[in-house]
Amino acid sequence: MKRLYLVAIFFALFLSTVAKADYVYGAETTIKRVATFASGSVAGDIIISVDNTVAGCEAGYYVGVNALGKDESLSIALSAFHAGSKVKINGLDTPRWEGSSSNYCKIESLHIIK
Repeated sequence: MKRLYLVAIFFALFLSTVAKADYVYGAETTIKRVATFASGSVAGDIIISVDNTVAGCEAGYYVGVNALGKDESLSIALSAFHAGSKVKINGLDTPRWEGSSSNYCKIESLHIIK
């Protein structure tokens, strides 16, 4: 019985340390910076910084080089940036962007708000 109890504690501790991505709902904001990288470990990635950040995504948002919808996300971000339009960006708090130790969330959806 004691052995079963120890195994249960081990699994509980293990499961509590497994990373789980949380969905982070963005706030209505404007884009203050759009950047991409031509070389290095994050070549091809896009980062977006916003004026009104939300908890967990304080540094902004990113789209990885191999993400489906990368071109569409860049198009919408640049359109909103140049027009000064409001946006709402929703994302995942993990995995974090490899290009920084700051809190960048992975973009799940990007909306222009009129």
